Amino acid sequence: MLDLKRSRSTNNIKDIKVFSFNNKGIYEFKDKYIKNKPAKHQNNKVFKKSNNNTKPLFKFNLPKSPKGQDRPLNPNIIPEAGSFVFDNNSKKHKLLKQIGRTGGEGSVYLTDSNLICKIYKKEKVTNFREEKIKLLIKNTIKVKNVCLPEYIAYNNSKEFVGYLMPQATGSEIKTSIFIPPLLKQKFPHWNRWHLAKIALNILQKIEKLHQHNIILGDINPNNILLNNENDIYFIDTDSFQIENYPCSVGMVPYTRKMHHGKRYEDYLRTKDDDIYAVATLVFQLMLPGKLPYSFSGGGSEKENMKPENFPYKCDDNGYNNAPDGQWVYIWSNLPFKLKVIFCRVFRKNEKVKLYELTKEIKDYIYQLDKGYQTKEIFPLTHKQIDDNGNVIKDDFVKIKCKICKQEFAIPNKQVVDFKVKGWSLPTKCKSCKDIKDPDLKKCSGCGKQFKDKYNNLCSNCRGTNITCNSCYTTFLFSESEQSFYDKKGLSYPKKCKNCRGNKSNNNNNNSSSSNNSNNIGGILSSLFGW
Repeated sequence: MLDLKRSRSTNNIKDIKVFSFNNKGIYEFKDKYIKNKPAKHQNNKVFKKSNNNTKPLFKFNLPKSPKGQDRPLNPNIIPEAGSFVFDNNSKKHKLLKQIGRTGGEGSVYLTDSNLICKIYKKEKVTNFREEKIKLLIKNTIKVKNVCLPEYIAYNNSKEFVGYLMPQATGSEIKTSIFIPPLLKQKFPHWNRWHLAKIALNILQKIEKLHQHNIILGDINPNNILLNNENDIYFIDTDSFQIENYPCSVGMVPYTRKMHHGKRYEDYLRTKDDDIYAVATLVFQLMLPGKLPYSFSGGGSEKENMKPENFPYKCDDNGYNNAPDGQWVYIWSNLPFKLKVIFCRVFRKNEKVKLYELTKEIKDYIYQLDKGYQTKEIFPLTHKQIDDNGNVIKDDFVKIKCKICKQEFAIPNKQVVDFKVKGWSLPTKCKSCKDIKDPDLKKCSGCGKQFKDKYNNLCSNCRGTNITCNSCYTTFLFSESEQSFYDKKGLSYPKKCKNCRGNKSNNNNNNSSSSNNSNNIGGILSSLFGW
């Protein structure tokens, strides 16, 4: 067959190859008249028999309606610290000490096997909980740092009371990231890159759980612990929705508006519900702790959650009662495409795919690595763009507000404009300029506004009465004047302003008289030879 390559009838054919098949694979025969070139495929094999023995990815079912009525199991004994529990392999575990306070569902204990044991309250030990945990354990789902149940926990009477899981460490995102002063205190050297990495790690864990058709349901900052941007744990995983066992808990800000007013155990959530919740969480990571629908003059979290209430700029209409302070600056400095995702979710009430949000966070990390975006967690100005459309970083002047003592910034372009116009730079930040201070009042003396909780007179109308030692009238030496004299190191005046003015006038008059008499004397001397 290979000889056909030398036939004139096959001159227009580029090549002819011959292969041999056996149980080890497919091999190519070589032409003895040409150099023996190795096949392009590894080990000279065109195809290789697959030796992949890995199991296919397990996926739970996704039913549309939840199971019927749950029923309590009423165990006789609820174990406490110092007692023992038994797992589904009959191994004994001692509960050494309780970790944290008792929650709504039960208590968590450290065991002598270095696992964590969650023991439910008696009224929370139900048939659904036991069946759900058995379902999770049976299919041995493993996602790094997602503390899924590994063993069922039974009491001495072999009654279900809880489960055992891997140990998690770290601080709750809510108390370490979402409170700005604590964020600065706990992670003083962090910048926006760290926050974006946390967001990416959370998104990737949720993506892996979704591959198994696990719906998290109760995504919130209390259920996520972190040690650093790469060491993140998901806890309270027994609340995850598995098949038709619903997630019976949740929090309003992370629940789509369409489900408000429903009981969580009465419906099954979807992956779209999870995506909405994690979009809210990522928004709070980008604007540390700030909820999407938080705005100036707003009401409760539930009342605020309307698309028209999203306060940040999504189009030419600008901001809509955006919260005061740094939040507008943070929003301005976010990448455009990430802001588009947030606007689609919170302003337009659209569904987005998890991979879309993940892609924009990855792009943000890339831009931060390359220096295309500011890394400041709390930037001091709006995003500054040069004439070529490039982001200008750190091109501003810092000023300390004389009211709140917080730093604010003015872009250098604006500073130049101020100088050209002969204006002085502002001394108050925008928040302090805009604020209507309830302590401001009208001075009953001069009518000017001033700030003082305890006096009705301003510092110019308030002071010490002094008797003039020249005209013996009483005059007011105001507190503002006293402050001026103290700063200059001057002695307090003993005469009123009129007498002080008369003294200077008299000095001027005496000086003038002396000059006049000197002039007259000079004239007479020249005339009469005096």
